[in-house]
Amino acid sequence: MIPQAFEERAAEFSNIVVNVFRFLEADYGFECRGLELRDLEYPQDARVSVPFVGETVGIDVVLGFGDDSISVVVYELDRGSKPERLSFYPGAEGAKAARLETVVRVLAGSDFSFPLPVITPGLSVAEMSRRGEERSKLLREDLRGVVSAFADLAREHAQQILKGDTSRFSEFQTHHSEFWRWA
Repeated sequence: MIPQAFEERAAEFSNIVVNVFRFLEADYGFECRGLELRDLEYPQDARVSVPFVGETVGIDVVLGFGDDSISVVVYELDRGSKPERLSFYPGAEGAKAARLETVVRVLAGSDFSFPLPVITPGLSVAEMSRRGEERSKLLREDLRGVVSAFADLAREHAQQILKGDTSRFSEFQTHHSEFWRWA
């Protein structure tokens, strides 16, 4: 049984994503695959995902309930279907994948404004808590604005991927691995 609060928030998020990311369907021929709820039995891990599938790549827009996060993930399809496993690290098992923030860091450098405060392992507990509270507030007060900011980043920096070019996925995986090792 899905807790009502998760169900309501998932529906709100899904409606916003479908509207804001409509350009994926209109401009790139992607198909929205509805709504996926995951790990609801563990509230700290619970999340909702809205997947879009193109010819060779997919993109998921994900809301994490436990950590008040939004992530946008691009990945290679497995024979035209969403793969069971994604790999953000070089040599790991699964289809090659990258988070949008990694794509933007590699393609645009570090000079961009991320829609939500980033929480990395190297932060103090107090700073992690402050950023977590700020993320919660932003998502509570302006979910549409945050989702729109992610869509703008995808429009601006991920056009080649959205057209099906996965040639830089290995570079994205290497950057992701190095960033999180030193973050």
